[in-house]
Amino acid sequence: MAVELEKFIKDQLENLPQNHPDREYLSGLLADTESYNAGDDRDVILLTDIDQKEVRQAVKEYKSKPHTPELVTQVFQTIWSKRGKFVGKTYEVSPCPYTQEGLTNLKKKVRGRFSRRVGYLPAELATQQRRHILGKMFPQMKSLSVQKNNPITNDKNPSGWFDYETKIGGPYFHTDERLLSLNQYIVAGYDSKLITGRYLDEKELTWTRLGSRVQGIVVSARFYRSGCLAIGWPSKCGGGFYEYL
Repeated sequence: MAVELEKFIKDQLENLPQNHPDREYLSGLLADTESYNAGDDRDVILLTDIDQKEVRQAVKEYKSKPHTPELVTQVFQTIWSKRGKFVGKTYEVSPCPYTQEGLTNLKKKVRGRFSRRVGYLPAELATQQRRHILGKMFPQMKSLSVQKNNPITNDKNPSGWFDYETKIGGPYFHTDERLLSLNQYIVAGYDSKLITGRYLDEKELTWTRLGSRVQGIVVSARFYRSGCLAIGWPSKCGGGFYEYL
C-alpha cells in the first residue's frame, strides 16, 4: 500500500505548478514514503493464545458488568499489559478517575450526540516521536503516520484517561467536542474494535477532525474495516482533499 501511495504522490506532484502551495509538504510526504519503502521496522512479539484469551475475558466482563472505576481500571490494565507484551514493553494503568455514575452517564446520548466511552493512553505513547510504537503494536494500520520521523504533529500530547464519542459512522466530517490527538484516536479506534467489533469511522466514508496537524494544517482520521488508518487534510488553496495512508 505504501508503494501505491508513493506513486500517487508522484502523480500529484507532476500535475502541480512549481509555485503551488501544496508542493512543499507533498514533497516531504514523498520523502517519508520512499524512506518507509526502503526498510521495515515492524518486528513484534506475537501474543500467545493465553494472552488473547485473557483480553477476551476482560472485554467480556467490561461488556457484561456494571462499569465501576475498579472494573474499568482492571480491564484496561489487562489490555495494556498484553499490548505492551506485543512490543516488548510494560505499561501501568493508573486508577480510573471517573465515578460509577460518571461512567454510566457517558453511555447516554445527549442532545443528539453520540454516546461516549473511556480510554487510556500511556504517557510513553502520547507523542509524535513515540507514535511509531503504536504502529508496531497495531501493524494493521499500515500508515506512514505511525512510522519514525512521521510529519503528523500533535497540538498537545494528552495522556492517561480520556473519553471520546463512539462513532462508527455518521456525518462525513465530524468534530468531537473535545479534539483527540492522533495518538488518542488510534487507541480509541482499537479499543472500539475490541469492545464492539468495529473500528471508529469504519462505516461509510466518515472522518473525525483531530487535534493534530501536517505542516500546520488540521488533519482528520478514519479507519477502514481492515484496521488500516487513513489521515486526510484539505488542500491549502481549497477545492481538494488529500488522503495520507
